[in-house]
Amino acid sequence: MIPVTLKWHHPLRDVVVPAGPIDWDSPADDQRRFTPLTDEVRPLSFTLTNLENPISVAMANCRNFQDFRTFINHHGFPWEKDKAEVWQLISNTKDLNRYLAACSHPPAAKLETALLIRERFTIESDIHFSPRTGNPELAVKVTTPFEFMCLEVLYAFEVGANFQRCERCSNGFLTGTATGRRNTSRFCRESCRQAALRHRNKAQEDKGNVGK
Repeated sequence: MIPVTLKWHHPLRDVVVPAGPIDWDSPADDQRRFTPLTDEVRPLSFTLTNLENPISVAMANCRNFQDFRTFINHHGFPWEKDKAEVWQLISNTKDLNRYLAACSHPPAAKLETALLIRERFTIESDIHFSPRTGNPELAVKVTTPFEFMCLEVLYAFEVGANFQRCERCSNGFLTGTATGRRNTSRFCRESCRQAALRHRNKAQEDKGNVGK
């Protein structure tokens, strides 16, 4: 895949988190928004060359306002540089989960999803220095993090990556080619694997004690 690039920024001093609970069932009615705590920002550069830490998966795993806060502080606002409305965050998090789930679909079904995703972004040609060779190379440029996330999903389709749920915390994660994880991976991170191992060992120990 031709590398994908994005120039963006994220808030330097945290964001203002909306008050009250989050409603996943009626997002269109929620006009609250996240805004920067100050006008200070830090520049960000995104380059898509692998799927080891995809921001599309990070957003798909957001479940509450604190998760969105963490995402924005790390990756910036997904569409506009100075705000994100709650209804958009909820709606597009659902979209990303649906797109990523299509990684496990047959090729024809993947194509249907890919054509839907194609309507969500525009691209321009770009030239940048290759992080592998240091030489100039062709790349494509997008204008927002959400567009970048859409290209991540299409790349996952291209290389045949799988999207699955962690057996410990239920977070989604990608496995297979370009992800840095084997297809047999059952946990999203090492801490979940270790927690599951401790739980299994504890259950076996308790079972042994009962039999004494």
